[in-house]
Amino acid sequence: ANPKFNGDLRALQSNRVYPMTTTAAYMCDKEQEKFYLDTTGPSGWGSSLDDAHESVKTRKQGVDVQLYNLMRLIYENALPEDTVVVKMDIEGAEYDILPCLANSPAAQLIDSLYLEDHCPGDWWCPTRGQAGTTKAGFNEALRQLKARGVHIPDGYWSPMF
Repeated sequence: ANPKFNGDLRALQSNRVYPMTTTAAYMCDKEQEKFYLDTTGPSGWGSSLDDAHESVKTRKQGVDVQLYNLMRLIYENALPEDTVVVKMDIEGAEYDILPCLANSPAAQLIDSLYLEDHCPGDWWCPTRGQAGTTKAGFNEALRQLKARGVHIPDGYWSPMF
């Protein structure tokens, strides 16, 4: 949802790639929500729906985005025979989405989930989203997804371009 990447995403548009540049995939639908951009970090990479997130809490710029339910997006657009790969680097909102995803029929459609856990240990955690999911609840959602056959590589960390 960061407008900085709109041009690059639109350049990838094809009959199989559909950029949703003013939309943030989340656990629910909402016509308008503030999305906070990091205005001080390297290359402005940090952005979050949580205005208290470590990368945006000091100095931030809010932009309006539409929230789109990730589970519905997958369920309405994927067939069981499709290969569905989800890359999730969402600055702590994975703590909001994963428990919903683990209990959704959409989970059975996902083959691989490349997930960046922004709170991998007790040493640092910029945010755990806004839904109040604990680390134990997050880990249980991971366990449930793996039990449903979703491949989730351990220790994945999104490379910076």
